Amino acid sequence: MMSSDLRLHDKALQQATGRNVKVAVIDSGINAHHSHVGKLSGGVKITCDASGEIAFSDDYRDYDGHGTAVAGIIRAKAPGVALYSVKILQDRLRTESRVLAAAIRSSIANDIRVINMSLGTHQVSGIDALRQACAAAAERNIILIAAGSEERVFPASFSCVLGASGDELCGWNDYAYTENSEVEFRAHSCPRPLPGSPQRRNLRGHSMAAAHVSALVARIVEAYPRSDVNAVREALIRECTRRVDEEDDALNLDPAREKSPADYRPTQYAITNRRKQQSQS
Repeated sequence: MMSSDLRLHDKALQQATGRNVKVAVIDSGINAHHSHVGKLSGGVKITCDASGEIAFSDDYRDYDGHGTAVAGIIRAKAPGVALYSVKILQDRLRTESRVLAAAIRSSIANDIRVINMSLGTHQVSGIDALRQACAAAAERNIILIAAGSEERVFPASFSCVLGASGDELCGWNDYAYTENSEVEFRAHSCPRPLPGSPQRRNLRGHSMAAAHVSALVARIVEAYPRSDVNAVREALIRECTRRVDEEDDALNLDPAREKSPADYRPTQYAITNRRKQQSQS
């Protein structure tokens, strides 16, 4: 089922669509012309130049497809959100912690309510600036969601961030909860299907699961506008259809199909996206 009609326990969430909730997708950009995305409310590209200075521009188009796939999930499950593209992933879908930190602070300055980060790093160098940026966002009741994995990944492992991972046992409507885990939530690991392309050839993994969680968070924030991260966490737990014992259950994700949250490569989704970008030029 690829629509906003989710099976939710809370009637307020069932009726919500994420209407006017400002959601930033910090990723490879977003293709606003893709049929899965619809209207974009704005965006920015953030890079680090040769001198180490953070630079901003308005070219937030997506040439890889990863951010567009993420945005497509959020639009499908929370169609009323105001989507913003914050492009930081460049060649080979990589970036630096300070650029991610700058993206979070830019989102704070622009009154973003929900931040989706379908990415992560195992490296601890430069982690303090990233931790501080996440903490600053959380203090302003901004809800941060990031892709995690079985290994420790930042920023998903920060206590002020909701970590999400992919689970093959989760269908499009399903969410699972792992108590006492840094990566508490699990969700569907695939984006929306592409016409004429087998889903097995599309992107999949923890990055997509984060987007599924972000969409539900947007509904929660619409229904309960004053919710902080703890209130959102409790609302998410109530909507989970399954609880996972962390000691007895490894992540249910086909390792042959999963890639590191910060190391995706273009696939069929990216090819489709790039053709659309070229057709608009």
